Amino acid sequence: LFQKAVKRHIYKMENNKLDQEGIRNMLMQLEMGKKQLEAFGKQAEMIESAIVEINSTLETLNSVSKAGDGSDVLMPVGAGSFMRAKLTDTSNVIMGVGGTLSIERKIPAAITSLTSRRDSLSQTLMKVNKTMGELGMKMAELDRATQQIMGQHMH
Repeated sequence: LFQKAVKRHIYKMENNKLDQEGIRNMLMQLEMGKKQLEAFGKQAEMIESAIVEINSTLETLNSVSKAGDGSDVLMPVGAGSFMRAKLTDTSNVIMGVGGTLSIERKIPAAITSLTSRRDSLSQTLMKVNKTMGELGMKMAELDRATQQIMGQHMH
């Protein structure tokens, strides 16, 4: 929708058919594009955060599986506080699968699942970043056109 509006305004600009209402529409389109960029930016941040969390989980699972049963660990209890604990099962992990549901899985299967989820999120992040880049270029094009037209109307 935004890209079609940009093309329509640029066509009108090239053919000197843009009036005050057209300029207002272009400015509205720029504002709408800024909001879309902000939304994509927030989406990208959330995806990046999820990827970081998965990487941390993968690191922990790899360490736990190497540590072995009976190993001493520091268990986080919140607010930067920890308790000493002993591992009793280094073969399995209880994973959240959505909502309040959790399942017990063997660590290698959990690692495979988390790696797949991370890869999928990375692909989504690349698509979001590509879309943001394309939208940014269209907005820059519309901004230049708007500035040029406003300059013409001022003279």
